[in-house]
This record gives sequence, C-alpha cells and structure tokens, in this order.
Amino acid sequence: MKINGVEVENIDYDSDKVSFVDLEDYVPIKSIKAKNSSVTLDIGDSFTPEVTVSPANATYHDYVEYSYDSSMLKQNEDGSFTAIQSGRTNMCINSDGVSECVYVTVNEIPVKEITSESKKYSGTVGNIVTIKVNAKPLDSIATINWSYNDEAVRLIESTDNGRTCVFELTKTGSTTVTAYYNNARCEIPIEIFKDEAYVELSQDIVTMYPDETYTADAQIRNETSNQKRNIQWTSSNTAVATVNSDGTITAVGNGYAVISASLEKSNQKASIIVLVNSSATSYELGDVNMDGKVTAVDAMLALKLALLDNPTDVILGLADVNGDGKITAVDAMRILQYATGEITQFK
Repeated sequence: MKINGVEVENIDYDSDKVSFVDLEDYVPIKSIKAKNSSVTLDIGDSFTPEVTVSPANATYHDYVEYSYDSSMLKQNEDGSFTAIQSGRTNMCINSDGVSECVYVTVNEIPVKEITSESKKYSGTVGNIVTIKVNAKPLDSIATINWSYNDEAVRLIESTDNGRTCVFELTKTGSTTVTAYYNNARCEIPIEIFKDEAYVELSQDIVTMYPDETYTADAQIRNETSNQKRNIQWTSSNTAVATVNSDGTITAVGNGYAVISASLEKSNQKASIIVLVNSSATSYELGDVNMDGKVTAVDAMLALKLALLDNPTDVILGLADVNGDGKITAVDAMRILQYATGEITQFK
C-alpha cells in the first residue's frame, strides 16, 4: 500500500472505522447545510437533524459526526437525539473538515403549582428568615422568582432554583413575599416585631489613673434575634480614654470621656463615663469632669460617683466638696448650688 507515494507494509487498523482512498478518486466535501439552523424542544422530545452534504459524490458524503452537550441531549441508536435537560447549546455536524451548527433550545418543564413549607413566618427586626417552597411537577427545575417589599425585608440569597430564599427582616409590621413562576403564585405572610434587645453595663461611671485599664461588663438583654450580634465600642474622647473591641478601656490622659456600647443593627446603646486624672494635675474643687469650670454636669457626675464604691483619690478630692471623706448626694447638691451662683464657696 502506498500513502503519499510511499510504500507502507504491515499497517494494523480497524477496517470498519478506517478506509483508504486513492488520491485521484478522493472528492472533498465543500459544504454541509442543515435544514433548520435552530431547533426548540421540550424535555423528552426527539429530533433528527436533516442535513445536505455537497457535492453529492463527495467521498465522505455519508460519514458525519456530531458534537453536542451530552447533559442536554442524548443520541439514540437510530441517529435521532432526545432532549433530557433544559438549556441552550450548539450541535455541530462535522465531516471531512467541514462543519455546520444547529442552535438547540430545550424548554424548561414549567412550574404549575408553588406551596410554602410554612404558612406564616415571624421574627424581630434583624432576624434572618429562611423560606422554602415546593414546586410541582417535581421534575421541573424551572427557576422560581420572588417579589417583596424591599423596605420591610432584604433578600440575602436565593438558592435551589429559587426554592429556598433567605431574607433579613428590616422594618416592623406585616408584609408578604411572593414566590411565582408565570401564573403559579404563592403568597407568604411575615410578621415583623420591634427589636427589644439592649445593652446593659454593670457600671455607668469609673474613675481611673492614666495607663490604667478597665474591662467593662456588658450584657445583651431581651435578645430575640436568631443571628449573633456584636457589641460595638466607641470613645467620645480618645485623648482621655480608648476602648477596644472587647470593651477594655485604657486611660490615656486627664479629663472626661464617654464610652458607648452599641448593639449591632440596633439603635440601642449604653454608656459609661470615664474620669481620668493623675495626682500631678490639680483642678478647681467641684470641677469633676476637669473641663476648667464648675457646671450642672459636674453635679450630675458627683451624684453618679456617690454610688461608686472606690473612686480614685484624685476624683474623690474633686467631688467631695464638703470634705467629709466621701462623695454623697450632699456634694452633688453643693456643686449644683455653686454652679448656679446660689453659693460662692463650698466651705
């Protein structure tokens, strides 16, 4: 046997799959034309591509191969193809280096009925609600859509072709979310309640020396959210005191600062007053917050300090205006009288 003019012996090949043609007898394919450039099917439908190979006397006129998405189409023994999954794909018909493509669309099995696994959902603002629906027929994988009031709920994610949706509840009141596909609809009511959670601190005032640390004891009360929420800490004056994410307060310099503990995704917060002073710095008697003047604010702080067991000696010296060695409501009253001009001296 000669191949390209070269004598070749002892070639092993499958004669059912491979054939040799003398070059002078070879007629190439010039074109392949499909009768339909596109085909639309439902799942389970079958079709046979109708193609014309030119010229009619081409050597490989009767030999064509198909390339296609086997997850969508299945080739049958008679040469036809059956749609097995919805989607879109190109089926390419190839022979002798020439190709023609047919665009195939397989329709979804439409959803006829949608039902919710629960008739009603509820939760407080900030809660996460997972809603699951069932669709019939069961073998449909068509995507279910959702409509909702985006002021009352926020869509976090939709999975399983829309059969599972996760919403965050954002506003109190009654609302409805709707799962739908064409004319199939399922309305699901949600009742959203006010968030009653709040942060509680064990102390509302502390006195500290510079470089001293204090860890605030903060607890979340009346928590009904099904999502873990953190406490966020801030300082009104970082030159006086700073606070880290776990509520540890570090005294920096002399003065007055308010440390706030806010509940995440809530307007609720609690505060702790921090008074920092060193013995090396002196302030006017009664100037509890060390702002250079005696005001009603100092009287309020003195009243809070009256409930504190062990204020620092420096703060004690500022607030104990009657000099009895302790801070009481009497000191607070005297400071208020001084601030309003009712008295001109404490002793």
